[in-house]
Parts: sequence; C-alpha cells; structure tokens
Amino acid sequence: PNNTENIDNLFDLIMSSALGHSYMGETVSESFLVIEDAIQKMKEEFEERSKPTNIETNEKKKGRDSKINPKEETEIKIKNDSIIPLCTIDELKERLAKDYPTFEISKDDNKIKQQLRFLHDWGECVYFSEPESLSNLIIVDPKFLVKGILADLFRSENNVASKRENGIVKHSDLSFIWSQFKDLSKSDSLCSNFLSILEKFGVCFVVNEDKEKPFKEQRTIIPSLLPDKSSSSSSLFNQQLNEKFDRIWPKMKPFDQPIEIERIVKFDPTVPDELVSRLLVLVHSMIQEQLVWKNDVVLFKKGENIQSYI
Repeated sequence: PNNTENIDNLFDLIMSSALGHSYMGETVSESFLVIEDAIQKMKEEFEERSKPTNIETNEKKKGRDSKINPKEETEIKIKNDSIIPLCTIDELKERLAKDYPTFEISKDDNKIKQQLRFLHDWGECVYFSEPESLSNLIIVDPKFLVKGILADLFRSENNVASKRENGIVKHSDLSFIWSQFKDLSKSDSLCSNFLSILEKFGVCFVVNEDKEKPFKEQRTIIPSLLPDKSSSSSSLFNQQLNEKFDRIWPKMKPFDQPIEIERIVKFDPTVPDELVSRLLVLVHSMIQEQLVWKNDVVLFKKGENIQSYI
C-alpha cells in the first residue's frame, strides 16, 4: 500500500487542530511581544550560565576528593544557584523596567499573568496561574523541566530507582534524586514547586494523608511506576494493598444500599499508558486510603457516600 496516501488528510487535521485553539485570531499586544522578548533573553542567559566554568573543569580534573579554596567554592555555589531558569513575576517586572525603559509596565499582575499563560500555551515558557503557590513562578526554559527535573526523577540507576520503589517517593529522598539543588537556598520550597508543576502535567501527586505534614515527611506517588494489581501480588507492598482492598471493598453486594450498574470500558490498545496516569492524578483527591495501582483505583466521594472501584 502507498504509505503517503493519507498524508494530505493528516496535514489537514493537524492544521485544523492548530487553528482551532482559543487564542487563534486574537490581537497580539505590544506588551505580549515585549514580555516574550524578555523571556527569550533570560532563557539565552541561563543557557550561557549553565555552561561549565574553568573552576568546575579544574575541579573535575583534580577529582571529587580534592579540595578547592573557599573563593572557588563560593563562586561555584553562586553559579549553581543562577543556572535554574526560574524567575518570579517581580523579577520579570524588574527586567522589563531595566531593558525596556520606554515600555509602560502594567501595575496589574493579572495582565502580565495573562500574557504568560499565552506564552505557556505557545511553549515559550512554563507558567501556571493556579495553584497560588505557582502563580508567581516562571520557568523561562521549558527544556529544563524535561532534562533537569523529569530526567533525574526517572533515572534508571539502581540507587535512584530504589528511591521511587513501587511508585512512591519520600520527600526526604528528593535531595538525593535532585542532588543539584540540595545546597541551594530554600531547596525544600524549590522541590515542592517542582512537584506541583509535575502534578499539573499529570506526572505525580502528593499522598492525600500527608499534605498536612512537614514537607520532608510527605510522600509523592508516580502512577506510571505503581505495581499492577494482578501481576505484582508477590510483592509485600502489593500484598498489603490487596489486604486493605479486601477490607475496604465489600465481597458481597450491600442489598440495603443502592448499587450502581457495573460498567466496563475497554480502551483501544493504541491509547498511551500516560492517559491512565493522568486520569489517576486528576482524581487523586478522591482515592480512598491510598488504594491505587497502575491500572486500578478505589475512589470515595465524601459527602455523598459514593464508593467506586475502577
């Protein structure tokens, strides 16, 4: 068969999807272009600062156990603190005032946030106006999220993989997984923001029961790394989950309560595994007693006394 026979149809579908975005056809303001240019310059500066310095090169040549003088150590720490492509709304406004003195900066942060949401949709930066903890932060280089955050979280080395065993990561281990940030000021706050951003992308979520605990005592679940309910029954972790499931989910139908008709939804095999992971992240607030596997979950809706096994 001709492998190119549907190319025209595919092209039309791609163009239709791209032109169907809500922001298409909207007028681009001068402030949008200025903010876009400022973020692009900041991105280039971060990339330049992330290149190895002579100090770091000499340190590697000497070996990890060699000592460097205090001045060099201070310079390395300052440099490491500056290679994170992250800035706040106030820092962006300061940059605009410095580089674009004739541009009238809006005193309304909501207008700036609106422009940042557009740039996020266009892939120029990473920005979320919700939750409030993220509304003041901008990742000016989206590649950093993939290469600097996700890549380290999913590293295949045994010493890292063991820290996310059964799809659960203790926050006390994040300084080991994201070791490049452990010496930075407010590293816990930084890691917390990274986890919140990953949750927005459907990668992980904080265990509901842990949210009121201190950050170091919390745990995060990565649904894509959770064991399968049926095939991992030999593991102690899965045995404990199944025992809890037997206690929570009734073996017999409770005839004195209304029963919802069972529904079985089968997805096409081409549906990516990430879809299930994203769904679990979206409904994680309703997960009952951490009863969640890679493809199964028990949900409980408070207030309405509705329990579901999916």
